[in-house]
Amino acid sequence: LDLTGYGPTLADAVAMLELAVSDYCAWAVVLPQKELDAELQRLGWELGDSGSAPGYSKSYVDREGALQGFDLGAAELAEVTESRFERTF
Repeated sequence: LDLTGYGPTLADAVAMLELAVSDYCAWAVVLPQKELDAELQRLGWELGDSGSAPGYSKSYVDREGALQGFDLGAAELAEVTESRFERTF
């Protein structure tokens, strides 16, 4: 997936990248299943029967963007902060 963001400041570039990712995802979730499969394969994903894998998560994000079927359990939450971004210019 080749999405970019740019701007006069890091905050502007991050905001533009977030918009690009959001737009791409909004486009992808409305694709017919065969087209979505083809797009994911184009990006290097392999289709398989992952539902039979041990410990496979049944969680998913629905079309409204809400996480479904997810049990946090003992997992830790991590916050992604701007400090994790590196400037590459």
